[in-house]
Amino acid sequence: MSAFFQRSTSEKLENDRGEQALLEPAWNPVKSINKEELLIWRIEGSEVKQVEDSEYGIFFDDAIYILLKAANKQRKICYDLHFWIPHSMVKYIAAEPPAKVMELSALLHDRVIYHKEIEYFESSIVKHYFKTFIVLHDGVDTAFNENDPRAYKPRLLLFKLNRSRGELRQVPASKKALNSHCVFVLDTGREMLQWNGSSCSDEERSAASKHINNFLGRRKGKLIREFYDEEDLLSFNPFTSLLSDEPVDPLPNPPKAFEKALLRLSDDSGALKLIPVCRGRISHAGLEPTDVNFVDTIDGLFIYVGPTASKREREGAWSEARKYLSNMQRPYMSVHFLKAGQKSYEFDEIWDDYE
Repeated sequence: MSAFFQRSTSEKLENDRGEQALLEPAWNPVKSINKEELLIWRIEGSEVKQVEDSEYGIFFDDAIYILLKAANKQRKICYDLHFWIPHSMVKYIAAEPPAKVMELSALLHDRVIYHKEIEYFESSIVKHYFKTFIVLHDGVDTAFNENDPRAYKPRLLLFKLNRSRGELRQVPASKKALNSHCVFVLDTGREMLQWNGSSCSDEERSAASKHINNFLGRRKGKLIREFYDEEDLLSFNPFTSLLSDEPVDPLPNPPKAFEKALLRLSDDSGALKLIPVCRGRISHAGLEPTDVNFVDTIDGLFIYVGPTASKREREGAWSEARKYLSNMQRPYMSVHFLKAGQKSYEFDEIWDDYE
C-alpha cells in the first residue's frame, strides 16, 4: 500500500507539472519541435520570457536562463535542458532544477538530459552552442538601445578564446581589471575599443577581433572599431582614460589541479552513502546499474542514474551532488544529469576506455 501511495503521489506531481506546462504560453514553441533547434528563455520573477534569436548567446546576470537544445542523436530528436544560474544567485537556489525547468521537462515527458550551469563555470557543452558566449552585468534594460545610445553605460569585457569559440565577460570598468596576458574590450555603445595585453598571443588578438565583430554585428547604425596594444601605449591614452582606478576582486575560477573520479550513490546499507570507486583513469565498466553513479570530470559532474537505482537514490542525487562538489571545493561546477538509455556524446567521451 505504501509503495502504491508513493507511486500515486509521484504520478500526481508529474501530471500537475504537465498541466501547468500546457498553460504556460512561453512553452508553445516546444510543442511543435520536429528538428534540431535551440530555444532560450529568461525567468523574470514568476514570468517566463522567450529570448529573441538575435540575442542568443548573451546572458545578463540578473535572471536564470533556460536553454532547450533539440538534437538528432541516432536518428531521433533528443533534448538537452540547461538552466543557467548567475553566480550571485546560487546560494538562494535549491540543488534541484527550478520549478519552471521541471515544468518544461514534463512537457517533454521528462525525456531530457539536465544540465545545471553556473556563471563563470559553464560547461563546454553549453558554450559550444554559440560562436561567442557573452555574460553582462545588470539586466536586459541596460542593453544598448539604438534609439537612445547616450543612455548606454560603457562596459569593460574580458575576452577568452576556447578553440574556435570565444567568450566575452563583463568585468569592473577599472584599470585594475586589466591583465597583460589577456585581451579586453571597452564597449561604449557606438564604439568597441580593443586592448591587447603585451603578453597575449597573436592568435588571441586576431580571434578577439572576429568575436567582437560578431557582437557588434547585432547593432545598427554607424559603429567604430579601435585597437590598442599595451606595449605601444603611453600612461595616459584613449583606452585607460575611460577607466577608473577602483580596486577589483579576482574573478571566480575552478581549481586547476584535478583528477577524474567515479563514485556510487547507494542506499544498500540502509542509509544513503557516496562510495568512491576509482580515481584517475576511469572505465565505463565501473558503472553500477543498481545505483546512481557520479563521474567527476574537468567539465563538471555527470550523474548517471542506473536502470534499477532506488527511488531514494534517484531523489537524493541532486542534493548529494551539491554536497560532494562543496566537499571537493568545486561548488560551482556544472552538473549533468542523465538516465540509463539516454544518449550523451559528452558522457561517452569522458571514459578512458572510450573508442
